[in-house]
Amino acid sequence: MCQQEWQLPQKFNKPSGKGNSVLASSGPKLSVSEGGGNLMALIPIEKLPKLHCTPLATVSIDSPKVIVEVDDELEKRFRLYFEPYQAVKITTADCFLVEEGTIIIPQTIVHVDGSAWLNELRKNLSIIDETAEFLDDAKHYLVPLQDDFLEVVAWSVSVEYL
Repeated sequence: MCQQEWQLPQKFNKPSGKGNSVLASSGPKLSVSEGGGNLMALIPIEKLPKLHCTPLATVSIDSPKVIVEVDDELEKRFRLYFEPYQAVKITTADCFLVEEGTIIIPQTIVHVDGSAWLNELRKNLSIIDETAEFLDDAKHYLVPLQDDFLEVVAWSVSVEYL
């Protein structure tokens, strides 16, 4: 049986003024502060299945897409396709710091609206190619994978059951 609530180890949940706790909750749209007070929202993607608490994830890149194989909450295997992708990060839960009060929805894939990471990529792109606009269509996705967090910047995500 899956545990419904996920938290970082106790040492990370102590108030520090810098903000680093991750709490489990649910809801349609969760607004939090990121970085220098920028407002971001974690928006659940309703069309995607809920993940199993132990999703047994495999992540691969087959340009131009990131492919993630995982189990849903009923242990049915499926694939997520993020395409075309522009950036990918995988971070262990031990190293995944978020602002104090940030809520991560367990087993739920979210779109990060107002993402500082996506804004940073847009800034970098404008330096490299000031006429490029392809990041205007990109979204920042966050996928909780038990002990890891997968973040993908891509135009879209789709699902295929195996």
